[in-house]
Amino acid sequence: SVVDFFNNSSSPADGDYTGGLVFKETNSAGGTHQYAKIFGVALDITDGTEDGALTFETSAGGANTAEYLIFIKNPNSS
Repeated sequence: SVVDFFNNSSSPADGDYTGGLVFKETNSAGGTHQYAKIFGVALDITDGTEDGALTFETSAGGANTAEYLIFIKNPNSS
């Protein structure tokens, strides 16, 4: 089985999120907080030279999530 995220944008652009997962939980005050996110990102949408990345974001100190780890292809590898 496959889960397929497809961002069918009428104006695609470099840096667009292509899909993602958001992990939320109720905090001690009864509010909802985003604790972690995983996103696919279209770094370069140019036909024939498309580049993508996978980002992991986490929450710290009560703040909303911020990018913590990003996977991209090493430009020096083939």
